[in-house]
Amino acid sequence: MEAMDMEAMPSDNLNEPRLTQQGNFQVSINPELNPVPLNQIHSWILHLETPQGEVVNEAEVSIFGGMPAHDHGMPTSPQVSQVLGNGDYLIDGVQFQMPGHWIVTLNISANGNSDSVVFNLILQP
Repeated sequence: MEAMDMEAMPSDNLNEPRLTQQGNFQVSINPELNPVPLNQIHSWILHLETPQGEVVNEAEVSIFGGMPAHDHGMPTSPQVSQVLGNGDYLIDGVQFQMPGHWIVTLNISANGNSDSVVFNLILQP
C-alpha cells in the first residue's frame, strides 16, 4: 500500500516559484542535472525573491532532507557555497542514495524574516 501511495504522490516542480510557509519569500530551485540523479553528488541553484518579486541577495539558507518512510536523512550535508547575485545561490553537495519519497527543507533568514519551504521529490530507480 505504501508503494502505491508513493507512486500516486507527484514530485513538486522545483523550477516553479512557490511561497515559503509563512509567505515571506518566493523560492525556486534549478537542479544541475535533470532528472535528479541517485548516488551522484550534484548542485542546485536556488532563486530567492520577496513575494513582490524583489531579489534577495543576503539570505542565510540551511538545507535539510530525508526520507520520511525510512526515517533517515540525506547522505550529505548540502550547503550554499556561493551567492551568485540576482537572488541566486549555489547549493553544493546534494545527493540522494535511494529511490522513493524524499523531502527537502530550506530554512531561510533574510531582511529580518525567517521562514521555510518544503519540497517533495519522488525519485525513480
